[in-house]
Parts: sequence; C-alpha cells; structure tokens
Amino acid sequence: MNALKCQHRRGAIAVAMLVCMLIATTLAASTLHSALHSRRETGRMRQLRQTELLLDAGILRAAEKWTRDRTYRGETWRPTNSMPHDGDAVVKIDVSGDAEAPQVHVVASIEPDSNFSARTQRSTRLEFPWPSNRSR
Repeated sequence: MNALKCQHRRGAIAVAMLVCMLIATTLAASTLHSALHSRRETGRMRQLRQTELLLDAGILRAAEKWTRDRTYRGETWRPTNSMPHDGDAVVKIDVSGDAEAPQVHVVASIEPDSNFSARTQRSTRLEFPWPSNRSR
C-alpha cells in the first residue's frame, strides 16, 4: 500500500513540475516577444527621428545655397555614411517661385536596406521671407 501511495505522489509531483515548467516557458517566451517588439519599435522611432533631422538639414541646405546663389532650383542630396545599417538617406530639394519669396519643398526619406525595416519619409513646404536685396 505504501508503494502505491509513493508512486501516486511521484506522479503528482511530476505533473506539478511539468505545469511549472510550462508556465516558466510561457513567461520566457512572452518576455522575449515583448523585448523583440520593443527593439523594433525603438528602431522605427530612431529612423523616424533621423528622417526629421534630414528634413531639417535639407531646409538649412536649401536656405544656405539659395542665399549664395539666387538661381538655385534644388537638388537630390544623398548624404554619405549618415545611416549606417539603416539604409540609404535621400533628400530631395525643390526651389520654386521668384527671387523675392521662393518656395522650398523638401522631402527626406530613408530607404531600408533590409526586409525588416520600413521606408520613412517626411516633407515640408515653406517660403523664405528674405528680400532679394539682402546683403550677402
């Protein structure tokens, strides 16, 4: 009789251990999934911020070039080494309008270099309020 009780207890302990292992494995998998999701989200936020900085740089570049040369009409600028492991950065600048109040349209984008990252793009349109007789 004691041998039967002992085997029954061993079986119950084994089942309890298996349940505990299942719970621990589920918690570990959930934690790993959450960590990977957070990593991807952080990468997307960083890439979005980089795109915003490229947009600002494009606006400043257009302002500086237009101030030096009033015939400047824009360009496609590809900053080198600006996005290691994130893809290729492209800033498209288009200047239109007259010399008194040119309008600038800047589009900054980051093209992904892998299937796991997404393309980000930001654009803005603004007018320079500088008069054409401004001293250089």
